[in-house]
Amino acid sequence: MSKLFILQKPFHFLRNCCFILLVLLIQGVSIAAEMETVHFTPDTKTVLRNPAMGWGLYADIVWKHPDPDYWWNGLEAGVSKANFFYYRCRWSTLEPEEGKYAWEHNDQFKKIIAQAKKYNLKLAFRVIVHSQDNSEQATPNYVRKAGANGFLCSSNKNFWDPYLDDPIFQEKFTAFVQAFGKAFDDPNIVDFVDGNGLGWWGEQHHLNLTEEQKESVLEWICSVYSSAFKRVLLVYCFGSEFGLARELRIAVNKYGYIPRRDGIGSQWFTNTEKEFLNKYFPDFPLIGESCYWSLDANNAWQNDQVMNFKSIRDVLEQSVTDAIKGHANTFDLRNPNDLKVWMREAPDLIEKFIAEGGYRLLPETIKYPKEIVAGKEHEFQHDWINIGCGVCPNTNPRWNKKYQVAFALFSETENPQLVAVFVDPLAEPSRWVKGTGTKYRSTITWNVPAGIYRLVVGIVDTTQNNQPAIRCAVANNQRTDQWINIGTINVKTK
Repeated sequence: MSKLFILQKPFHFLRNCCFILLVLLIQGVSIAAEMETVHFTPDTKTVLRNPAMGWGLYADIVWKHPDPDYWWNGLEAGVSKANFFYYRCRWSTLEPEEGKYAWEHNDQFKKIIAQAKKYNLKLAFRVIVHSQDNSEQATPNYVRKAGANGFLCSSNKNFWDPYLDDPIFQEKFTAFVQAFGKAFDDPNIVDFVDGNGLGWWGEQHHLNLTEEQKESVLEWICSVYSSAFKRVLLVYCFGSEFGLARELRIAVNKYGYIPRRDGIGSQWFTNTEKEFLNKYFPDFPLIGESCYWSLDANNAWQNDQVMNFKSIRDVLEQSVTDAIKGHANTFDLRNPNDLKVWMREAPDLIEKFIAEGGYRLLPETIKYPKEIVAGKEHEFQHDWINIGCGVCPNTNPRWNKKYQVAFALFSETENPQLVAVFVDPLAEPSRWVKGTGTKYRSTITWNVPAGIYRLVVGIVDTTQNNQPAIRCAVANNQRTDQWINIGTINVKTK
């Protein structure tokens, strides 16, 4: 275009410029607005309490239900580093009698959950039905009395476990999961739920199923949890006896589950599973958990025949390394005793996963017009990056793209008021992965009175009245409401 202008005679050049100017004015497009460019510095230190990411604290109800005060006294030192509280428990703990639920009748359960909420930690759950290595029978006895078929637990012959394809067991467990979902299908308080929990430790080992039965049982359990949890993310222990191909086809592709892996940083986290995660990233992140070594109680980690650990420090280093390479969104500081080991042996590794784990999203550069005309279209350019190893699972059907980039105007007054919001439907956070920036050009029209406004940007929850919901990893930004300051913008009426 510039070359054509140079070759034209002055009169024709001016005539053409006036014609173009007139067309632009008629179309309501901003003309040669002076642009301001703002660069943002990444924050790699702050604990970002965003959904489905970060360190987790842990209550594993293998023995008796823990005393809430004792448990939280032991976990309190890790609260400032954590995002969620993971409660793994027996079905019989949550429903000892048919229709009698712990969240309504068990004071210990209610107290331990209430404390997590007090600390502003999201909740996460796994419900197990097999009694292996538990101090109590995992499936409530009323199921057996109702006529369900089962077998004696190998670790304790006094405990009875159900066959997973038994219709009475499935009927009773379905009813429980429906009640469970009614109580906890709330993403404001629950981060994720293990939507399986079958087999030993809820990890889908020792299922006692034929290949044909595995197909029908996995279909059943996924459909049950999916019907009960429509807004909270569902996860499952992948690489189990159900098989990777079946898990991918049924759990992930049909029911929208996210893979979870127990045993990270050990011989049980295999190369096949690592290849699986890398192959399908960033379609989904990993919900990660380290191997259950009981670090303070024994030296079981010395029995790992593949890793050849020399010290507990080696164990923790391998765990964090595998989590980050596996694109883990979450990892676990676990119970009070393991937490002590992490804080004593590897405080730097705790900080490393804060800095590199999960997703850490931020605008890298924003270019905007310093002056706009109310009611006219103006272009805003914004580049976004993710400095974390994971991904924001925004396209998961239970989130349904609810998190979106939004620009907003606040009055530039002593008590700033929100004046206008523009939500960009094209800036999709689930596409942002480490090492790849994503550029957007948004055309925005704001009909507001003339004046000077504060321009901000954020990632909002469109199901919560476009309130900022994902805290961005921006350093030195003084706002406390999760909006990010960009600068001031002058609005004119003509």
